[in-house]
Amino acid sequence: MKTIYRRLGVTTALALVSGLGGVSAAEAQEAAPLAGEARDGDIIVMAQKRAESVRDVPLAISAFSGETLEDANVTQLFDVQRLAPSLRIDLGARADKPRIVIRGIGSSGGTAIEPSVATFMDGVYIPREGATLATYLDIDAVEILRGPQGTLFGRNASVGAISLRSAAPRFENSGKLTAEYGTGNRFKLGGYLNVADGDKFAVRVAAQGENFEGLYRNALTGGRVGGVNSFAGRVSLRARFSEQVEDTLRVGYSQRRGNDYFTPYLLMPDTFPSAAGRATYLARFAGIGSNNVDLTPFDRTINQYVDDLLDEKQLQISNELAFTTDGDFQIKLISGVNRWEVNQRGHHVFGAETPTGIQYQHSRSTSHQEELQFITPDDFLMPGLSAVAGLYYFEEDLVIDEDFQIARDGCNLLFAGNPALGTCLAGSNSRATDVNYDQTTDSIAAYAQLTYKLAPTLDLTLGTRWSQDKKDALFDARPVQAIGAIFTGTETTPLALKQSRVTWRANLAWKPTDDAMLFASYTTGFKSGGFNSAASNVVLGQTREVRPETVKSYEIGAKTSWLDNALQLDVVLYQMDIKDFQDRAFTGVTFAVRNAGGVRNRGVETDISIRPADWFRLSGGVAYLDSEFTSYPGASALPGLPGTQDLKGTRPTFTPKWSGTLGAEFNGDLGSGMRWLLRGDMNFTSKANIGGVNDNNPDTVQDGYALFSARATLSGPDDRWSISLFGANLTDKGYCTSYAYQPFGALIGAQAGGHAALRCNVVGTPRTFGVAASFGF
Repeated sequence: MKTIYRRLGVTTALALVSGLGGVSAAEAQEAAPLAGEARDGDIIVMAQKRAESVRDVPLAISAFSGETLEDANVTQLFDVQRLAPSLRIDLGARADKPRIVIRGIGSSGGTAIEPSVATFMDGVYIPREGATLATYLDIDAVEILRGPQGTLFGRNASVGAISLRSAAPRFENSGKLTAEYGTGNRFKLGGYLNVADGDKFAVRVAAQGENFEGLYRNALTGGRVGGVNSFAGRVSLRARFSEQVEDTLRVGYSQRRGNDYFTPYLLMPDTFPSAAGRATYLARFAGIGSNNVDLTPFDRTINQYVDDLLDEKQLQISNELAFTTDGDFQIKLISGVNRWEVNQRGHHVFGAETPTGIQYQHSRSTSHQEELQFITPDDFLMPGLSAVAGLYYFEEDLVIDEDFQIARDGCNLLFAGNPALGTCLAGSNSRATDVNYDQTTDSIAAYAQLTYKLAPTLDLTLGTRWSQDKKDALFDARPVQAIGAIFTGTETTPLALKQSRVTWRANLAWKPTDDAMLFASYTTGFKSGGFNSAASNVVLGQTREVRPETVKSYEIGAKTSWLDNALQLDVVLYQMDIKDFQDRAFTGVTFAVRNAGGVRNRGVETDISIRPADWFRLSGGVAYLDSEFTSYPGASALPGLPGTQDLKGTRPTFTPKWSGTLGAEFNGDLGSGMRWLLRGDMNFTSKANIGGVNDNNPDTVQDGYALFSARATLSGPDDRWSISLFGANLTDKGYCTSYAYQPFGALIGAQAGGHAALRCNVVGTPRTFGVAASFGF
């Protein structure tokens, strides 16, 4: 850790020295262009490492300015999916387990495998899904890049990337303070202060704090659960040392503390395998004095013992040094450090009224990156040629410690009448296991992308990237109590791999008119291999290694504008072929990562924006997805059945056939400088299998649903003040984000042969309301 901070300190010092040395008298310009909304309504994006209008980028991309995000009441990364139909973000049962999916492919957090959808904050890669949720503060723009981004964004953007850009300090004096109150006694206070010294130096301080009691009432205690106290802050410094050299340094810190029950993990009452199984299940619970098992997941009430704990901290440091020559040739050095640590304790394995099963989790990720970029102007070396090239280095130290304990009532619940009861009770006062996983990753890469004008309206882009990963890990586990053997065996396994891969991109873009662009592309992606870090009661040894996940993608698209830009319609047709898909299998106790085989996803994505008048705008999109396993010979069997099954030709989980978004925005003047704005959003998904395991179980299919949100805002002159009312899930739709089988279900009557097994579920957020007031200058 000290080495990583030392390297960042050296990098920042070099940036300052380089900046002080710039003395050229070139025309003043923004060395690091700010993402945001252009005058014609287009969004300026950095999808190809240079500032471009989203309408000129021949990629499948959705981009949203900070203003649009605020109007749609997007206050966290989770909310962005309201606006992007091919994006799905699900909160998991624990803070480190969100699932981020693009075009039906993604992965759940909490494992040693990196995500298939890479997330970047100000150009710095965030390697762990859980760490992405705390990065949303003072956001200026969000870009959703769909499809492999293996050339410019790296090895773990195999199906897409999310790029968040925080507001950089501006050369002006301004500030804003916002206070908010919402459902669950949620109090939130935040804002920013931007101070500038002419056009040479600016500092921006942004912060927000939240006190939240939770959305769910615990009938057992009368109090609320799901509460959290959080704080996030960022200090950004921007220095223009000369007309050629500019540096932006950002230091951010966030923390969350609460009872770790943000998304209740509850039973589905209609999924008992049989009447006899239900009777056995309820009798077991009655035997430990738990007579009111919670079977109503959508009533905002639970009836469980909750003594959960969350303690999460994150530190982010990034520096972007940009040097621009008189000929507009740009060199950037982007440096970053991210340290994310979370401690969790969870009791909701069985949802009983007394302590039963306890899970302890400690995760820590400390990462460091350096990226040196070279960005040429147009007509570089020869007419019609431009290029982007770079060198990249990344390292991460990862720790995952996960231990289990079965409390006395857990022993009675699982082993009543079983000879193992005495053994379980003897070790019920302390942890039953000691499971530790440590991993180091070193990755280097070099990339280049050339764009050449074959004709005034025809561009050819060719790009390639060479990546090399080196990983070393140690899985060390043992049962501390005799009963711990049901969770883990005694295993000490050193693991190592070294892999290299070349990914590339070919794209042809044709602009027959100023209002239309047609493009076709072939792209490959590469998700790094790794290791299965999960505990197992069978020693796995070297079989813990997981092969890389590779992708081949084909796209044909069109971006069109009509009626003097009042109507914009974009369409993309694609096919992605995934090889060695990294999947999770359920062992009956925990989850394990392995290679599943092949997946083919193909579909159509449409985005539309209609602005017939200044006072009205309609925007949205629809995505159609056809997904199937092209091979999966060793998939998990259905619950209660032995062996494996072949899932070839079946549909993977989390791949709805249809999904979409629709937003309507109205605004107007009230006189005296006052304005009003009303925005409503709807996002929908068709039925999909949302099981935590790919086993083609019809019991884990959820029907489609739609969610509605709205925000109404009254603003004063020059936006000096505003008052907003907002709400989400306005129809209070009950839905789940994922299903999981009841652990140890066979022991407590919750499992029968075939596909019948009692399901638990992670509950979606119910209806919420709030009011916010802001004051600015």
